[in-house]
Amino acid sequence: VKHGDTITEAEAERLLVQDAAIAEKDARRLVPNFDGISPQRQDAIVNMAFNLGYSRLAQFKTFLRCVRAGQWMAAGTSLETTKWYTQVRNRARDIVAAILQG
Repeated sequence: VKHGDTITEAEAERLLVQDAAIAEKDARRLVPNFDGISPQRQDAIVNMAFNLGYSRLAQFKTFLRCVRAGQWMAAGTSLETTKWYTQVRNRARDIVAAILQG
């Protein structure tokens, strides 16, 4: 990609859908019980996978351990102590709320 390159809105949409599918696949790899959790929590985890990527989300070991165990309060509060939480702010608060509320 060079400065000044452009793509169509349709191409941008196609790329977004492709990236979202990758994020969902990554979330499923990291959370074996993915299909057994609420859609709101699934969306929150996919959102994190989309923004962080597989490798960086995999580093959230406490969060993922709690998610796998269904310990939602601990999962949500573990995110609040991360650098990611302070950097992302409002989106992070929304994700934590989704994790806690299910």
